[in-house]
Amino acid sequence: MLAKCACLGALPAMLAAIPVHASTTASRFADFPQTTIDYFEIEGANPADWQGQLDTLGPKSKQNDHRNAATTRYTIDWNYNDRGGNTCDSHLEVKTVVFFPRLRNRASLTDAARQEWDRFTDALEAHEARHLEMIYAAIPSLRRALMDGSCTGAVKRAQRIVSKLDRDQARFDAETGHGTKEGTTFRW
Repeated sequence: MLAKCACLGALPAMLAAIPVHASTTASRFADFPQTTIDYFEIEGANPADWQGQLDTLGPKSKQNDHRNAATTRYTIDWNYNDRGGNTCDSHLEVKTVVFFPRLRNRASLTDAARQEWDRFTDALEAHEARHLEMIYAAIPSLRRALMDGSCTGAVKRAQRIVSKLDRDQARFDAETGHGTKEGTTFRW
């Protein structure tokens, strides 16, 4: 089974360790195993320049083909071997990719422009980290679903969990306006 979304034991204590404000994108997402950050570069001196490029170069949303400033996508893959009886051996793999903007000319910005870029990307990081938290919170349930009972039942249960995760991700984006209600818009 392969599941993909726009926008990945028990939820580990590592989530509690994520700082409210991180100095770099890599540090914000470092605690999420199997997560890759895929940067796309933009440049410009101010939010008007940046917004135009984000509207053109940003990753597309799964829900509506709209371009976003950042997005998190995940792949959940599993395979299984039915041992008969009520025994299903399975393997679960979760990979996440965060598509995130990087400002090519950050060093040449005015202090005010740099502060606005940092505020904006910090809000983006926090929003995408919430997507990752939701994905990681589903992993224990997926593991249990794939281990309990027959493989046919296990796969059906896992598919329901992935469907719910997809709905939860879409609902989170709808409630936050893809993060705009959390500060992922420029203030200039």
